[in-house]
Amino acid sequence: MIESANAFLRSVNEKAHLLQLFNKINFLKISLVSENENVYFALTNGKIELLNSNIEHVSSYEITGDLQAIIDLLEGKEKLRSLILSGRLETSASFRTTLLLESLFFLAKAEKIIS
Repeated sequence: MIESANAFLRSVNEKAHLLQLFNKINFLKISLVSENENVYFALTNGKIELLNSNIEHVSSYEITGDLQAIIDLLEGKEKLRSLILSGRLETSASFRTTLLLESLFFLAKAEKIIS
């Protein structure tokens, strides 16, 4: 999952216009939690970064589910709401925040990592 998260971050940074969606957000922390791996992102004043897993994490919102569903989300293959409706993912975010996050994940369309 970390490879897909890094590819997602590169894709977002290459498409800087996407971060304009988040210019007015002071701080938003998202946890992506699968069975055996967690990834943490922070959106701050129009910037996104991957957080170190060694720091204390108090997330604004959490997205949980199976590893493949999270990878599909990060790679833009599936929309967040579709994954929620199918039961593959759950989120603690409000509907409005879910739509905002869905926009970011889907529009970034990170390139696929081949291992």
